[in-house]
Amino acid sequence: MGEVTSWTIDTFADPDAMTMGLDHPTRRLDGADILVILTFDHLIHGWDLITSTGQDESSLDEASVRSVWGHVESGQMVAVQRDTGRFGPAQPDVGTTLERLLAYSGRNP
Repeated sequence: MGEVTSWTIDTFADPDAMTMGLDHPTRRLDGADILVILTFDHLIHGWDLITSTGQDESSLDEASVRSVWGHVESGQMVAVQRDTGRFGPAQPDVGTTLERLLAYSGRNP
């Protein structure tokens, strides 16, 4: 098991993890924000794998996509991801929630 995976499992085994301050490479965040970042990461890289292998992107969980997009849209993730250079420039805003999330990450859906 990788270091990040072990840290995540150990950290979120604590019942107070969602509200306690946790160290993230960009700044100190509460556990709920860390989970949004992890979910975002898995959705984006899941899409990368799905599209590169010719699979149907409808297998991505729409509720998770909407939830993460809500955080992006509220501005909670914008500064962290753009300022650290983790994403390229946002692409033009397009149709579906997934497409908007992908465009935000610098991908061209």
